[in-house]
Amino acid sequence: MTPEQLSDYNYSTFNVVLTEDALDGLFHTRIYNHQRCWMTSETDTLYLPTVVGTVGSFKYVSDWRPVPLAFEPILQPDILSNLDDMYVVIRLKEGVSMKRFLHDFRPWMNRQMRVGNLYARDLKSYNEINAKREFSSATSLYRRNLSIAVFFLVNLCLGVIGTFWLQTRTRREEVGIMLSYGATPCRIRFQLLGEGVILTTVSTLIGCFLYLQYGLSEGLNKGNSWMQTAAPCWVDNFGQHFFIVSLIIYLILLAVVLVGIYIPARRISTIPPTEALRDE
Repeated sequence: MTPEQLSDYNYSTFNVVLTEDALDGLFHTRIYNHQRCWMTSETDTLYLPTVVGTVGSFKYVSDWRPVPLAFEPILQPDILSNLDDMYVVIRLKEGVSMKRFLHDFRPWMNRQMRVGNLYARDLKSYNEINAKREFSSATSLYRRNLSIAVFFLVNLCLGVIGTFWLQTRTRREEVGIMLSYGATPCRIRFQLLGEGVILTTVSTLIGCFLYLQYGLSEGLNKGNSWMQTAAPCWVDNFGQHFFIVSLIIYLILLAVVLVGIYIPARRISTIPPTEALRDE
């Protein structure tokens, strides 16, 4: 059934709606076929909630991965206990602009949605409510970690670029000798860049080997057990996780090193040999 059909379904006791990954985790299939949960107690078989439908997998919170969820309908909700903080949810039709709807509906709401002491106090989009709820936890934490990571990444990249830039410039006399023996500027640049690639590759392999020992001893951080997904992605596989992250690190280092070598190498490879050997 579609979400609209599930919303209007006449639920009874012990009916549940599962996400696809929850259905896969419980029954090892993503095809809905009126499955029922059950358990045994001595010689009796107890049938528990009946699955009446499924919905697609989704994120419970924006900074999580999709997690298996089960929805239980509240057949007799206690409305009186929630009068101080009651929400009315409006589902828009397909193709209706949220921004346009909020602009047109708010004045009408202020005039028409009043009955005695009850009135509609505010109107917000679902995305705005989620953003406000997650700002103090997920959003602020993500921004803090991202800003720290970017700060250290930029500083490390500048440090590596500066080191190779200075090291390449100190080889001015060596490049002058190579030019005097007939080496072309293009060949000199390729040689210097090749040395940087070899040095970066060897250093990355040594660093990954050392970090692999730490990874094998500590393993992967699985987080809370109830947040595990029924269909794990690559970050849950140690081999794939280590390989992909190491490859990304290697590509970043390689790009930084090549930038630090190419710019000064391009300059010193085009100067006349006599000028490069003048100090000699």
